[in-house]
Amino acid sequence: MADPVSETGFEVNFTNDAAVMQMPVRLAGVEAVAFKDACQQLLQESSLPEKIVFDFSQTTFIDSSGIGAIVSNHKSARLQEIKLVLRGVLPQVHAVLEMTALDKVLTIEPLETPATLR
Repeated sequence: MADPVSETGFEVNFTNDAAVMQMPVRLAGVEAVAFKDACQQLLQESSLPEKIVFDFSQTTFIDSSGIGAIVSNHKSARLQEIKLVLRGVLPQVHAVLEMTALDKVLTIEPLETPATLR
């Protein structure tokens, strides 16, 4: 089931006990604010998922605003004891996470491809 989170434009798919949020191509400025708002709105729902997955498989650029939004969402999820996972992080975004040492703090999973599903 897919639901856009209010007026933020972020689509969220619910599978099992996880909410999967598709990240935009660029996570900077306005997109970062909308991302933070969408996640905060999701965390205020009455029925919370056990895990929130941010699908970064299409994201090719992230700036300090995007990093700040990730950190803010990570803190909010942790306060509610919800696991936060970044999935399918491309090399250029992963390099920024490494520069900020967030790769040591966040759970980062590779994107599942047909070859890894076997």
